[in-house]
Amino acid sequence: MRAATTIKAVFTFAVFSGIPALLAGCSPTQDASPTASTAQDWSESGNYIVSYGPVLEPFGNNSSNSYYLYEPKGQEIAHVQGSGSWTPVALPTNGGSYLYFADSIQQQGLYNGSVEIQDYAPITYFGFSPEGSMAVAIVNSSQSAKFAHQAIVLKEDGTNSTHDLPLVPHSLAVGEKHAIVIGYTPTGTASDRRMFLLDAEGDGREITFPDGYEVNSPDFKYPHVNYLGDGLFEILQGRVEGNRTFLTAFEVRVSGDDTLDIEQVTEHVMTLHEDFAVTRTLPRGENGFIDREGRVFINRRDSADPELTGTIEGFSEKQFIPMNSAGFDPKFALEKGGKIEVRSWNAPEKPLTIFDYHSEACKDSSCGVSSISEVG
Repeated sequence: MRAATTIKAVFTFAVFSGIPALLAGCSPTQDASPTASTAQDWSESGNYIVSYGPVLEPFGNNSSNSYYLYEPKGQEIAHVQGSGSWTPVALPTNGGSYLYFADSIQQQGLYNGSVEIQDYAPITYFGFSPEGSMAVAIVNSSQSAKFAHQAIVLKEDGTNSTHDLPLVPHSLAVGEKHAIVIGYTPTGTASDRRMFLLDAEGDGREITFPDGYEVNSPDFKYPHVNYLGDGLFEILQGRVEGNRTFLTAFEVRVSGDDTLDIEQVTEHVMTLHEDFAVTRTLPRGENGFIDREGRVFINRRDSADPELTGTIEGFSEKQFIPMNSAGFDPKFALEKGGKIEVRSWNAPEKPLTIFDYHSEACKDSSCGVSSISEVG
């Protein structure tokens, strides 16, 4: 899954820039005062984690990343705070949720896994398996003109493995036992594609594209790999005509020798209206967007026009908060009147649940809600 990219007015993929002034790392602290929380709450299906921290640059040396845990009906359970860095994110697994801080990724829950990272190296792509076995974070530790990216496999039992990627990543999909990263050669172009396979046992290796895939075909502004469930991935190549992208999907499974076996090849079309305000990659190969009038659309995995699912009254793209959804009902959020409303892409006109916006989590104007993660 692409690092749940939000695209406003133009398409973007990697979201990172300069490294701010350093501050001393510190262990996160937990405040469980709202209700009596347990370790299980950080992996309880249906709960939500709201991630606060720097979303604009530059940000100050006293910034913090804060994670607020909620029940499905909006009752706050607990929150954790630690040293801050660019666009914090929570990655749920069955053994607890991994939380990103300035110098580490730390698991909160039944297990207490932790992995140190380069100070202020941002997570540019991430994903977690639908059934909660693992999560993957791609950390950008590039220095100056030298590209460097690490893929960190974060397992539910608190163990992890780190892999140096021989490519500049732009797409990530995470399944139950494997994850696939697609990118391009650091000295090449976006159409000079390479692919890297990760597995839950800690192995990682570069692999070849499926037979018939045109490695040097034109680039396009959608993820090049998606996880479809039940061990099935799709590797995509595309052709762009105006606001439509014609996709050829190679539906594949990872074989015992770490090659990709093709099950079938299908054709799909993604259409993006010219007046879109935000667009998001949704689970299982779908795409959603909201136009400036607040109309919500979903591109299904077919050749039909985008499906209008509803209209949000008084919508502004400044209200939009990206969500990392679990299950079959993708969600997004809006910040409105000091509250955070969670809504469904499939039925967006009424909130599913509402949280308080914690302005005290932010110490300067660079801070806000980076994203919300739904525990699956």
